[in-house]
Order: sequence, then structure tokens, then C-alpha cells
Amino acid sequence: MANGYRMDAANLDGGFERIIEDFARGLGEDVRRATEKGAEVCCEVLQETKVPGDTGAYAAGWKVKADQASFFGAGAIVYNASKPGLTHLLEEGHQLFIHGKDTGRRAPAYPHISPAADAGMEAMEKELGR
Repeated sequence: MANGYRMDAANLDGGFERIIEDFARGLGEDVRRATEKGAEVCCEVLQETKVPGDTGAYAAGWKVKADQASFFGAGAIVYNASKPGLTHLLEEGHQLFIHGKDTGRRAPAYPHISPAADAGMEAMEKELGR
């Protein structure tokens, strides 16, 4: 009897199933914990990042919520609750309009989400022991 599993010819299939189920449960918990850590790090980096014109509401608006519908029920969504429409405009830049007229100029991009996502992925990998 190893690790509490009784293994003999009569219950070999059932024994392996229980071992695999226990392993998957443990792996799922590890993935969930690592995902939470990665999302928290991503959110913290975004909250600390200064973008032009931010009075603090944009940075403070970054939040994390669990996404149970994902892999092992271990997903997380990082989003901006206060100014969600601003995220893409700041990350990618955008065409400038004044009074509805195209100025022919573009507002510069301020990539801040991609570096935060990278930091979150690194934290997740570290938590998983890679």
C-alpha cells in the first residue's frame, strides 16, 4: 500500500483512476493558486504604472475577478472598472479628433498592459515552480 492506495490485480484500474483523479485535483489547486498570484501581480503593476493625463482614477480602477469557466476553474480576469474604454486607446494609441474632425495626427501609444501581463505570467510560472 503506497500513499494510501491498495493496489492488487483485482482493483488495478480503480487504483490508477483514484491516483490520477487525486493528481488532477492537486494540479488544479496549484494552477488556481498560480493564476491568482499572476493576476494579482498584473493588477499591482498596472496600478503602479503612470500614464499621461491619469489623475489616479485610471490606475485605481484595475481589478481582478475569478473566471470559474476556465481551465480547472482557475482563470482570472484583470480589467479596468473605472475607465474600461481607455485601456485600448492608451495601449495602442489612436487617431486624434477635435470637435469631431480628424486632425491627421495620432496620439502616441503607452504600452502598459503588455508589460504587466508579462510580469503576471512570470509570477505564475514562478508559483508553478518552472
